[in-house]
Amino acid sequence: MGHCHPYVVDAPDAPGTHAHTHHPVSAELPLQLAEELLATMPPELGNVVFTCTGSEANDLAVRVSRR
Repeated sequence: MGHCHPYVVDAPDAPGTHAHTHHPVSAELPLQLAEELLATMPPELGNVVFTCTGSEANDLAVRVSRR
């Protein structure tokens, strides 16, 4: 089923399908996780980037690898 399939296109208008997808998270939790991850990595790897989607992560990986 593709993103233009009528079922997908009409789904947001169906009753009860409006979900809140943004959840406020303390900024301390991602920072703590990043620090814990970096502690397991070689010193040359000094950055952590969190992404929301797999496609965003793939795009970032391609851009980083080109540099």
